[in-house]
Amino acid sequence: MWLWVALGLGMMASAYGDPVDVVTLSFPEWYNGQRAFFEEVARTYESLVPDVKIKIISAANQPWNDKREMMITAGHAPDISLGASATMYAQEVYSEIMVTIPDQYFTQLEREAYGPAIMEQISVPGVGIVAFPYALGIAGPIVVNKDLLAGAGYDTDQIKKRGWTWQECRDAMKKVANDLDGDGELDIYGWATHLGEAVSMCQTRNLAASGVDTRFLIDPATQELNLTEEQIRDAIAFTYSMIYIDKSWPRGALDLSTDQKREVFYEGRSAIMSDGTAQLHHARNHNAEVLAGRKHSVTGKPSNFAYVPYPHKEGTVSKATTVSANCWGIFRQLDYRGSVPQEQHIQNVLEFADYLARPLNTLFALSWGYPPADRRMWSGGYCWVMNLVRIDDPELAYLYGPALDKAIAGAPYSPQNPSFQKLWREMEREESVPAYEAALLNVLPVDEAARRVYLAYQDALAKARSKGIPVYLSAQK
Repeated sequence: MWLWVALGLGMMASAYGDPVDVVTLSFPEWYNGQRAFFEEVARTYESLVPDVKIKIISAANQPWNDKREMMITAGHAPDISLGASATMYAQEVYSEIMVTIPDQYFTQLEREAYGPAIMEQISVPGVGIVAFPYALGIAGPIVVNKDLLAGAGYDTDQIKKRGWTWQECRDAMKKVANDLDGDGELDIYGWATHLGEAVSMCQTRNLAASGVDTRFLIDPATQELNLTEEQIRDAIAFTYSMIYIDKSWPRGALDLSTDQKREVFYEGRSAIMSDGTAQLHHARNHNAEVLAGRKHSVTGKPSNFAYVPYPHKEGTVSKATTVSANCWGIFRQLDYRGSVPQEQHIQNVLEFADYLARPLNTLFALSWGYPPADRRMWSGGYCWVMNLVRIDDPELAYLYGPALDKAIAGAPYSPQNPSFQKLWREMEREESVPAYEAALLNVLPVDEAARRVYLAYQDALAKARSKGIPVYLSAQK
């Protein structure tokens, strides 16, 4: 039990006395050993606070979601539930059972360390802070091959400082692209990914990089479309141009699988990886395999990799970097039947959630050699470290420093109507996504594809209005 000694939790025994209060903790089982770990956390807490018992409810991801919804519908919401802030409160029923977490659980130092984008993730307007943090994700920065960009005359440190435009990115990709053996086929690519991700880039990152707030394609106030046909056209044209005009993104790459396009990047055959930020970790693991002689690289030696911001449209302020959080949500049971008064029960829930949020993050911190720093440490593949903690790795220092400082909240509270979400997904599947795909496969002109996407969006909104389906739901305390 060295871990618990190292954590220095100093938890005092509860003063609530008998009868024993049962607190339910629910979560999806995202990785092996997760339940065993939380069981150890629960048993340790029970030894410190004998008047509280922790009941764990977990399952694989989808069954767990169904189970949580059934509990909430029956009026017996789990006291503490793990989930993404984007969906944790995105249904009307959640507005009735939110619990405001008192200020005493979040110090001013912690709030400053999080920054406004993080605080927005765990707060609901008119309610307050409603969740404890668990894990942080930063989207937007991309992983690049430093060596390939340097060979083309581009300094990743300078790109970090000032950003780069779509045209600068295209110019770099053209210089990187290379036919090494003269057979007329590219051996080194500027950018390369499959069709599904290319469509996703057009739908989200490219729009965000041109200044569109992709979190709110539909304005919550007016419930009108919040982008133009021209912006959609520009988003498609950026990717299309690299494939068919610059020819730095090989058309054949659209047919790659996810694993294949990642191997292309790891081996040093493309300059940009447009996956999530965790790809730096995987690329470095590939380097270790190259050194051990178990993996291949174009140069026969490891490559140097770096984070840089996503390229943006000229003359715009990019909104492509976002931060999102998985968190421990705290809920009030509508049909409470516990052994102690409900307000006392909620206090017990808050105390355990506070305990839960701290040792988890300290555990990851200790495993990576960092000193404990309460909730300024976030769990994750890299031990998500906030700005107040010095990081020796320059790439992680950039990710959790300047990149995080410029991020906007990935999922501010804006609960969409499930009926509207279903209607919108059907429209995407049947109309907008096929139009994006046709443009990127060069079987439909970019202008025509943009027109079809724009009209599909407008038609979906009109259909929702005709059926009396609102886009957003209103939060209630």
